[in-house]
Amino acid sequence: MSKSNPTGAVTDETAVVVAGETGTAIAEYKPKQGGIVQYADINEGIPDMGDMVAAPLDLASNYWAPEAEGESKRLLFDRFEKSLVPDKFGPGKNDPDATVELETAHFWERTSSGEIIATRQASKVLLSTLKSAGVDRGAMLEIVYKGKKKLSNGNTGDTWAVYPLVRKA
Repeated sequence: MSKSNPTGAVTDETAVVVAGETGTAIAEYKPKQGGIVQYADINEGIPDMGDMVAAPLDLASNYWAPEAEGESKRLLFDRFEKSLVPDKFGPGKNDPDATVELETAHFWERTSSGEIIATRQASKVLLSTLKSAGVDRGAMLEIVYKGKKKLSNGNTGDTWAVYPLVRKA
């Protein structure tokens, strides 16, 4: 419902009609709501954003490729989703710009400066650990890179420790 449509009924202004068609509305357009990202109803025009400030949240995702054993991050788990990651082992392994689509764990991280950044990692061992532990969205974790180790299948892979973060007593 809006001020201009207090009953919430589908009107000519809020109706969604299949492209190229006319007639009966099949759904009502409702602006997206929720979270830190703010949305506007484009059908009502572009709002004045001059009095708004940028949230301390960078939506551009960084791929975490730890280099040193013991490197760790405190992260808020968001979701599993396919994304393009650096191709370290496939045909593009010698091309720094080569990517491959893999299932990836997505996290939020607060930097020492207070900025919040999106971080992701696609290690099969890490994803398997998170999934088998039943980690859900919002889980607060400390993830530690334990280095490379020979895996049961004979290959070498990254190994990880995953610790739930709890409030100090």
